[in-house]
Amino acid sequence: MTASATVDAPSRPAPSQRWMPGIEMLRGIAAVVVVIHHLWSLSTLPRFPGYWLIEGFGSYGVNIFFVLSAFLLSDPSWRITTKRQLATFWARRAARIIPAYYAVVIVLFLFFVPSGALFTGAGLRQTLANLTFTQYLFPTTTGSFGTNGVLWTLTIEFMLYLMLPIIGWLFVRAPVATFSAMMAMGIGWRIAIGVAGDGLRSFYFGDLGVPTGLQSLFVARQFVGYLPLFAIGMAARWLCERHAEVLERRIRSAGFWMIMALLVPGALYLRVVERSSQYTHWVWFASFDTIIALLIVPALVVAAFGSVSNSWSNRLGAWLGERSYGIYLWHFPVILIAYERGSGFAPPVVSHIWARVAFVIVVTVILADMSYRLVEMPAQRWMRKKTLVVEGR
Repeated sequence: MTASATVDAPSRPAPSQRWMPGIEMLRGIAAVVVVIHHLWSLSTLPRFPGYWLIEGFGSYGVNIFFVLSAFLLSDPSWRITTKRQLATFWARRAARIIPAYYAVVIVLFLFFVPSGALFTGAGLRQTLANLTFTQYLFPTTTGSFGTNGVLWTLTIEFMLYLMLPIIGWLFVRAPVATFSAMMAMGIGWRIAIGVAGDGLRSFYFGDLGVPTGLQSLFVARQFVGYLPLFAIGMAARWLCERHAEVLERRIRSAGFWMIMALLVPGALYLRVVERSSQYTHWVWFASFDTIIALLIVPALVVAAFGSVSNSWSNRLGAWLGERSYGIYLWHFPVILIAYERGSGFAPPVVSHIWARVAFVIVVTVILADMSYRLVEMPAQRWMRKKTLVVEGR
């Protein structure tokens, strides 16, 4: 990878241009580990030996999603050369995330938020922030009325979609410099928060009275703090495009269990998840997500370039992966219902816990399948057809 390198036309269908069951499995795994994390964390059940694994699953799943997004969308962003292609890129990205997201937000805000909270100045600001994907830019709107604790990540994802054409343009022209700058900016941002972050915390929170630790986590998880993950995803894609034939020859098979095995090192590193969430341990605080992203790369490469067999585990993994966005969006409010917590986060009811877990799994999968079939796929097919007509194809 040299600073003067340019993107060559791939000699094979680029990963984003073909269906990859391995990538779908990786998505499915990411969604499942996030669900497992929230099933435990929202139950407030006591800690147990090895609890750190489940505690870290939330960050692990989110990091997989972010690295995947950069990996899959790099090639389309590199190929943008006209305003029409730029509009097509953004239109298709909007069709991918907005319809299903709006369906969740509208249902939750209308039926789970008390009208006294919704129809106020603060409530309208929260609603507007959610509808514009800006909820995690401001501390006062990040809560989403307590209905869904995963919606903050959609702000980061949406900003990636907006910025990726610019980042991709820079990456094509100076890959090493762009990669290095993204790594330095993201890690430097988190080091600054850990070492001398009072100014940033004051800028975001003022006198809101939020504990310093939570302030630090919020500031660290702004878009700039995730630049290293996006840089790693893009660099992995860059290298894979240049060594695709070698990878295909050497990766003969890649199934669910191989991908799971390659994710084990990252899972083991979750042992330091609590330390990494404390800004006073600034080395861990600054490097944790970046190290996790690097440990994800082997599984990502195998998932993208292996030929997956038709076993039940592979089929199930791919099926869940196709519905992973719906699983991710819907599981949190379903867990709140199962534990009878509501949007006010009342103390959880955990009697007959396994029956409640089964309820969460079944209802979440049903809602995710409905989202996939009735919202996500129709929206994407419609937008693809519209953009192809605009492009004259």
